[in-house]
Amino acid sequence: MMDRFGRLILLGWPEHHILYVEAALTLPRHEKFAALYDIAEITGRSIKAVRMKANQLAAKKIHDAAEAETARRILVAERYRPNRPAVLPTELLQPTKYQLMGARA
Repeated sequence: MMDRFGRLILLGWPEHHILYVEAALTLPRHEKFAALYDIAEITGRSIKAVRMKANQLAAKKIHDAAEAETARRILVAERYRPNRPAVLPTELLQPTKYQLMGARA
């Protein structure tokens, strides 16, 4: 889509552009920045937009890894947790008539 000044308007990220950015994230640091510039040229987006998307994908990857680690730890903890029967609250003994009247039992 084009705006009134003839500039290209891009809405969303096509899947193959996201694959380009994800592949760039696996490269060493100096090659990653060069790859992001190349992706910006290929896709017609600004380098700022490509870097923001790369940062979002990297943060999502870290978040997903943390969630997976938490789920793994919960499963491991459940394996070692002893099976305890549910303890019901004990019923209190009702006071007798004599105790209510103040007599010593």
